[in-house]
Amino acid sequence: MSSFIVVVARNIDEDYKKDFKAGLVNLAQTLNVGVWFENRYKEAFESRYDNTAVSNLIFSVSDDFLFDNCEDLVIPWWYCDSNESVFEGNFIRIQQLLAYCLDNCEYAELYLGTSGEDYDDFSHEEIVLVDFIDTIKMHYDRSPNYIPPSVHLTIRG
Repeated sequence: MSSFIVVVARNIDEDYKKDFKAGLVNLAQTLNVGVWFENRYKEAFESRYDNTAVSNLIFSVSDDFLFDNCEDLVIPWWYCDSNESVFEGNFIRIQQLLAYCLDNCEYAELYLGTSGEDYDDFSHEEIVLVDFIDTIKMHYDRSPNYIPPSVHLTIRG
């Protein structure tokens, strides 16, 4: 099963959407991650959001621009004999993408999980951006397996 991160940026001005996407791609390149506006992971969530609506932009975050999954980005530190700072560094990069979104939209939603999961499989929580890393680590600590937890976060600045 592949890990994924899907982000929904909410209430973006239609006149700014093209510039927003370009800025997001530039930031992703700087952070050495990939972003995908068309891919298989967001299909499970598109029915919940109208991606063509003026206000919504759905994209996924990946390890790089070559593959659309994020196996390396979300792997738990205890599973790969890595240290916690590498794990935190990976999620800090995701947090920076979310900060960019929140600078340009009303709020963002993030789904972290594995392929094959539906909306009802996720735990749902509202947080502020500064609590992102601690919230993610808490969910990983509670995850019974070596796979990413199934988390849906509504994030505000």
